[in-house]
Amino acid sequence: MKKAFILLTAALLVGVLSACDDLTSLLDDATLSGTVVDATTGEGISGAQACLVATGECALTDVEGAFTLSGLPEGSQTIEVSASGYTTLRQSVSLVNGETTEATFMLNPSLAQGEYRVVLSWGSNPEDLDSHLWVPLADGTYYEVYFGDEGTCSSDPWACLDVDDTDGYGPETITITQMQGGVYSYAVHWYSGTGTWAGSEAVVRLYDADGLVREFSAPNDSTYGEDSWWYVFDLENGVVTSKDLLSTTPPLPSSVSLQRVK
Repeated sequence: MKKAFILLTAALLVGVLSACDDLTSLLDDATLSGTVVDATTGEGISGAQACLVATGECALTDVEGAFTLSGLPEGSQTIEVSASGYTTLRQSVSLVNGETTEATFMLNPSLAQGEYRVVLSWGSNPEDLDSHLWVPLADGTYYEVYFGDEGTCSSDPWACLDVDDTDGYGPETITITQMQGGVYSYAVHWYSGTGTWAGSEAVVRLYDADGLVREFSAPNDSTYGEDSWWYVFDLENGVVTSKDLLSTTPPLPSSVSLQRVK
């Protein structure tokens, strides 16, 4: 009798564990469809590796920079993306069971000492966010690098707009190849699209030769939208000062009002 009871209990336990395994497999049913791109060109990167940090499950990108990870747990998950010659990126994605989440991962090409790069990304809406960098000049004025004047990285002002995105997500990238004396100011202008900064999913990442320096997320504000400005940071002598201010006017005089057509 005792032996039969033990055998029955063991059988029930196996059944419970099997049911738990089945339930777990049902819960881990989210899919990530990702694309890995070069932050300075917007082109896909072949052979990059994308891994779910929580489980270590990885996939390699195809010739167009695309990859798929399936059978993932739902919720906010961290994806680590790496490729030779690029700074490793960690980015959060929100996954839902039974659904496919699409996400773009923008990798920063390695920089030389003294160089900086600002990479802007956002969601599907607004359609167009623009990077603006004010470069200090010797005469006390500023050179504004933006879509209307892309600057140059091989001579003065030693800063340039690498890529301008106009249909959502980004990247929108500015590189500084030589720092000048004075304060560099960086801001994002909401050029077109509906909504507010709270839902924009906008993120600014600042890199140097050692990798990621700072990451900034758009303010959780539901008031400001189209034609507003997010003053993100100042940079002087390697020191980053966070500003994180929203306004209807730019932090410094801008020529953007003269360039409303792209």
